[in-house]
Amino acid sequence: MSVPNDGSKERTLSHMNKDHQHDLSAILKHQLGISSPNPELTDISLSSLTIAANGKTYAVPISPPMASWSDRRTRLVEMTMSARSALGLGADGKPLVVRRFLAPSSFGAVVFAAVVFYFSCFAAVRAGLVEPGRPAWGVLEAVRFPFGPRGFRWVVERIFWGVVAIHVGECWWLDRTRLRRFGVGRGSWLWLAWMTRCFFEGVTTFKSFDGEVEGLGKRSE
Repeated sequence: MSVPNDGSKERTLSHMNKDHQHDLSAILKHQLGISSPNPELTDISLSSLTIAANGKTYAVPISPPMASWSDRRTRLVEMTMSARSALGLGADGKPLVVRRFLAPSSFGAVVFAAVVFYFSCFAAVRAGLVEPGRPAWGVLEAVRFPFGPRGFRWVVERIFWGVVAIHVGECWWLDRTRLRRFGVGRGSWLWLAWMTRCFFEGVTTFKSFDGEVEGLGKRSE
């Protein structure tokens, strides 16, 4: 099936060049790694976009090719959204920048509190507060902790480095895949707040951060 000769292609080219030039820039950057502030869509077929930029002409593949010409709007929207997501851009073509911190909530708050409690237990064990004759020792005996207070100390100390490694790894991944990408500068108070939350809360921090980014994208439309 070919592109119909009814003026619809010309209207599509005109619309994209007039109202979506920043989206063409994003598509070109995402698909081919070419940066251009003012690209021009010069042709479109079922299998590719032809974009003029920087004095050259580039063919951007539509993969898979469109089944029919009537699919063009849907496919252009899909290519645009994919490019925005990959490049961290809003609907206006500008980079999305996270400027606020969100405190833990619901299940995330429970996880945060549980991890804080664990590190408090570790600190208590290392400080000698879980010893015979100490109040904590009596409490553990009263609640019949498995294998008693000695079992409690063994578990708390044995898992410490594993817990630290997991949470440090989560912080590293948050910084690498999200904080730097969305303009949260390393060492800033905002960076420290998100990193602290991630260290104690873990993976649910990612969902919260992604929700903030999604909200920024919607507000830019």
